[in-house]
Amino acid sequence: MLYLYLLVLPWAVDYESVPKTVVIQFVVSFMMIGIDCISSEIQNSFGYDANDLPLDDYCESILIELNFALNYRMRKALDTGEGTMQNPVAIF
Repeated sequence: MLYLYLLVLPWAVDYESVPKTVVIQFVVSFMMIGIDCISSEIQNSFGYDANDLPLDDYCESILIELNFALNYRMRKALDTGEGTMQNPVAIF
C-alpha cells in the first residue's frame, strides 16, 4: 500500500514544476520508506534476535536489586529487634 501511494504521489503534486515534484517525491519517499524499515525492525522486540530487548538481563537485575533491598530491610529489622516475638512490629 505504501509503494502504491508513492507511485501515485507525483500526479498529486504540482505537475507543472518538474524539479519541485522530483524533490518532493524524493523527500516523501525517503521518509516513508525509512519509517517502514524502522517499524519492521522494532515490530517484535521481545525475542532473542540481535536487535531485541535483553529482557532476561532486565529481570535478573531487578531480582538482584529486590534481593538486596529485602535482605537489607530484614537485617535492619533483626538488629533493632523489630518483628520479633518481644516486639511484634511488621517488618514490611
